[in-house]
Amino acid sequence: MRWHYRRADWPHISGSGKLSIDLATTSIEIRLGVSDVAGKPSLIVQSVVIDIGHLSIHDSGGASWLYNLFIDVLKGLITRDIEKAIEGVIRNEIDNNLNKLLSNIPVNQNIANIAELELGLSSSPLFGSGYATFPELGEFVLLPNRASPYAPPPFQGIVSSSYMLELSISPYLLDTASWAFFTAGYMQGTIKADQVPANSPVQFNTSSWSPFLPALYQKYPNYLMQVTLKADAVPTATFSASGVTVTGTGEIDIFVVLANKEVVPAFTLGVTLSATGTASVSGQKISGKLMYLSDSFYLKASYIGPFNPANIETLLKFALSGVVIPYLNNYLAPGFTIPLIDGVEVIDPVISYNNGFIELSTNLNYVA
Repeated sequence: MRWHYRRADWPHISGSGKLSIDLATTSIEIRLGVSDVAGKPSLIVQSVVIDIGHLSIHDSGGASWLYNLFIDVLKGLITRDIEKAIEGVIRNEIDNNLNKLLSNIPVNQNIANIAELELGLSSSPLFGSGYATFPELGEFVLLPNRASPYAPPPFQGIVSSSYMLELSISPYLLDTASWAFFTAGYMQGTIKADQVPANSPVQFNTSSWSPFLPALYQKYPNYLMQVTLKADAVPTATFSASGVTVTGTGEIDIFVVLANKEVVPAFTLGVTLSATGTASVSGQKISGKLMYLSDSFYLKASYIGPFNPANIETLLKFALSGVVIPYLNNYLAPGFTIPLIDGVEVIDPVISYNNGFIELSTNLNYVA
């Protein structure tokens, strides 16, 4: 580093030189604490210990022999001042900049203006050898502020050293989501004839159903139909090594639309539906997708006379897999944002299925 000075008034004393500074065998030890601030981690600097093992300052040029004498005398003070300056920078970066990033973690996410996903800390972080665990609630709350009646069970994922981030999800997250949407009345819906894809082998008109249910066609020949589906209980999810299974019970009400647009009931079925689920990552979001697995039906009420539901089982399977499951997947597609600080992106994420939890394992890259 070159330096120069000149006194402005007489006798205009001046001088210049080149200053060489060398730091060696320097160590920095930072001890941090973590607190919970509105469900988000906040770092507390407990101590900063800086040890400059060797500091060499040498001036050359001009009266360098004199300056070097003063430098040798003041080296201890200079070393301590440098250590304090470094400590100040570290504390400022953590207290202001890093904690500001942590405060922007998306721990409360609005889901379709129906529910809010809360991902705030549920307890203090746990620290192990080379890793930290952040227990997060992972709960859906019905807006404006109604929590589910469920209690989160004790939960512990797997800690591996091969990835920078591992996010473990228990069935509690899906169970509270099911409760929120069921309670809000969104686990029911009506599918009309014009909503069935044209290429579907099952159409919602009595002619299409006549080979399987003649009594329906005889009473209502060539009329359009509509179907109302509703869950009668909160669906439940189970996680295993083979994947996710969602099971629910409900009713299927079949209606006929008369020529005057009057909608009349034809029959009602009770149904138990099971679907397998998968999770995927796109960008910074985790989303889910259901696939039809199995079902069972029984006749609850009939206005066209008694019949065996097994006669229309093929039609119902087509309707569930081709219409109902895609309908449910529309709600799952948006997913939720992985709670990360701004500027961090996931790299090559891997999702694995285990008994009792799903795990997202990924490396991270800071891009901002």
